Parts: sequence; C-alpha cells; structure tokens
Amino acid sequence: MAAQGQCPGCGAPIEFRMGASVSAVCPYCTTTVRRTDRGLENLGKVAALADSPAIVAVGDSGAIGDQRFHVLGKVQLQHDMGGVWEEWYLGFDNGQWGWLAYAQGLFMVTWKVQPSPSVPPMNQVSLEMPINFGPRGIFRIVEYKNATIASAQGELPFAPKAGDIRYYADLHGPQQGFATIDWGQGTEPVEVFIGYQLLESQLRITEQVERPHQSVHLEGLQCPGCGAPLKVHGGNRIERIACVYCGTISETASQQIIARQEAARTQPLIPIGASGTLAEQNYTVIGYMLKSTVFEEEVFTWSEYLLYGPGVGFRWLVDDEGTWRFVSPLNASDIDLSGFPSSIGYGGKVFRMRNQNEGFTDYVLGEFYWKVQVGESTQNMDFSNGSDVVSREAGSNEVHYSHAPAIPWSVIAQAFGLPNTAASSPTSSASCRGCVTAVAWVIVILVVLALLGIFVCVGESGDSSPGVRGSPAYGGGWSSGK
Repeated sequence: MAAQGQCPGCGAPIEFRMGASVSAVCPYCTTTVRRTDRGLENLGKVAALADSPAIVAVGDSGAIGDQRFHVLGKVQLQHDMGGVWEEWYLGFDNGQWGWLAYAQGLFMVTWKVQPSPSVPPMNQVSLEMPINFGPRGIFRIVEYKNATIASAQGELPFAPKAGDIRYYADLHGPQQGFATIDWGQGTEPVEVFIGYQLLESQLRITEQVERPHQSVHLEGLQCPGCGAPLKVHGGNRIERIACVYCGTISETASQQIIARQEAARTQPLIPIGASGTLAEQNYTVIGYMLKSTVFEEEVFTWSEYLLYGPGVGFRWLVDDEGTWRFVSPLNASDIDLSGFPSSIGYGGKVFRMRNQNEGFTDYVLGEFYWKVQVGESTQNMDFSNGSDVVSREAGSNEVHYSHAPAIPWSVIAQAFGLPNTAASSPTSSASCRGCVTAVAWVIVILVVLALLGIFVCVGESGDSSPGVRGSPAYGGGWSSGK
C-alpha cells in the first residue's frame, strides 16, 4: 500500500509506492525527501537532469515475460570518462524491486541478492576475473569503474546525494546472465545485483507519461554545423551523430557541436540509411567508421558499418581489405580463457591468436549509440579458427568480445541492393600516400632480389605483417555507460 505525505520543501503531496523506497524526488520543487520513522526529511534539491535520450521514463509500465512492473524512479550517473547514463528503479507486481539499464542495444535487469555473496575488495578485481556466485554460476568481470551521482527522479531505494562516487563492476554470466557489484564509496556494505541481459524484443514498455524530450523526438533535426537535415534511424538509442554532408559531430539530445571533421573525406561502400535483410533480420546501416592501426610506421585501415535492427539492437559489418565479416556481441562468460593470450575457446572450438594492435578511430559518419570521438583508441586482439574469428576489444577498464564470421560481398550486395562486384574499403589519405611510388619500388626490389638469387617467402597464412595485418578487432567503441 502506498505511503503518502507532504514535501517538506514545498508542501506538495509525496507518494512512496514501494515499501523498499527510501527516498523520493519531489516532482514540483526537486527536493530529495527521505522517509524515516520520524517522518519526511528534506535532503536538499537535486541538480537538473542532463539531456539524454528517453527510451524509458519514470511513470511507464512494462513487462518481462509474465513479470509486470512499474518504473518508479531513475538515477542519472556520470561515468569516470565523462559520459552520462541512467538506471531505472522498477517495482514489480509481486512486491519485488530491481534495476533496469540499457547499453549497446541490450537491456539489463537485475535484482538485489540477499544475503550478499562474498566478493573481492574493489582494489583487488581485474578485467575478466571470474567470480563464483554459487548456484547462479561463474560470472566474469567485463567492466570496473567509478561513477558519480549526477541527478535523480522519482522514488529510489537509497537517498541520492549529488557528487557521491560509487565504485562498481559489471559482470557477464551463464545464459546471458548479468550482474553488478556495488561497493558504494568503499565504506558501506557491498551490494550485489544479479539478473540477465534482454533483447529489446524481450522487454515490453508501455509509455504512460510524456517524454522529457518529446518536443525534439529526434525528428526534424538539423546539423548545427551546416544546417542539413539529420535523419535519425536509431531513435532515442542514439547519443551522437556525424553529419554525412559536412562531418560535424554533435549530441543528438542537445545538438551541441562536439567536433568538426573535413567533409566528404571518404564515402562508405554501403550508403548510410540503406536497409536490408541479413540472417533473417532487417537492418539499417546507421553509422560508418574508418579505423586504423600503425605497424612499423605504416598505416593499415579498415571500415566498420554500424547496423541497427528493431528488436535485436546493434550489429556490425566490417570490411578488412575486401574480406567482409558480420559481427555480433558475445557474452564474456561463454569464452574459455584458460589458454589466453595464445588462444581462447568458444563454441567448442579453439581460436588461436591471429593479431593484436591498437586501433584508432579516424573518421565517422552517421549515428552512434555511444559518445563517439575521433581519435579514441582500443587495444584489439583477434583469435581465428580457419576463417572464423573471435575478437577482444579492451579499453578504459572495459572489455568486449564479438564473433565475426566471414560473409561474402555477394550476400551483402543482394541484401542492400548494391552492385555485385568486388568491393574493398575506401582507403584513407594517410594509408595511400605514395602508394604508386611504393608499388614501383617493390617491383624494383623484387627484380634485384631475383637477380641476386634471393627468394622471398610468404608464410602459409598469407599475412605479410604477422600480428597486424588481417582482420582487426571489431565492434565499435565504448558506450560510456552500462
């Protein structure tokens, strides 16, 4: 039964719909009100909510399978790398409560585990460390960072205080399991939340309230750099967009210019906005990235195309020197790391180290679900079994795995209505500078070597630069959130 009272800040009615709720933010004066056995306590006003896409809103209802819930509140957190994300407090019809978060096209729902299982201290964890949660299985750490509470709305199971830093780790577990270890500020008892990842199609949200940014609605946007129309295919999942006409990178919610790029540096082989069917799922190409790595002062480039599929989220198509791959995210707990770094296991197969490099983002066009930046980098490792590839991408105390089987260009061309001719990545000016001259010198050198009776051998793999050439690590950038 709901508990009611009056806001000590403005006298407006305050309601607590969930017995586990400790505080509520007054919707009229933004005062944080804490519920105590002595009444309602004024904890001061919260900061204004930052502009952010509104996939879920406080006041909505929804269901996961046959479990119905109401969205009672949300907390807005600022990442230690500067990004902002939100987590929503859910009250289920069966009396339980939990948390909902969204990142990279997936929802994560978790419930608090009581009593809290034993976990290592926050200064003793590392990426990919296994954590045994007993009957729930062995989970693997995929992110450990800290976040600052920026703002809040509605009811919450704790009393938010702007500026408080919270230390956490996110983990992947069996059968799409997901968990969060919350050490708080390092002085309070550790809390553990365990649940699972969901495709968008597995979560039903019924919009009950007007969205904070409904007036924008990501329709009718114009590039703040050149005024050209911006069509947003990914809706409220998109954080930043790079204008296909002038290259300006801007925030979708605030339309603030983040960076400027030269216009028409390169044109994607698959046009942004093209739609097609791959693996029996309709996808739209919404983003394009030109990426590179450096080996022995030579620049190698490849292209990544971000796809959005309604109900399934985001996937990637990667063009590496004419070899195309269809890239899907993997749950890190499904990876056998007993042979790492020389090999890994996945799906009953052994994948051996193929290459590793530091990859840089050189140029972007279109929409992205994280705060993409030109110049951002990741540490990449590829593992292969024949033509099959599993990639590991790490950076900023975060790691992601993806599966990248080869896909013929003819299949891609048919799916997106493109000419069925040999295709390879557009080459950046950095990598093709002096290409003609380089080819001429290679011919001269080969002739000289032949005359001297010296033979040049190429290994069976065909890679002329082992450890660098070949498929890069795929899957885009970092979500700056959970």
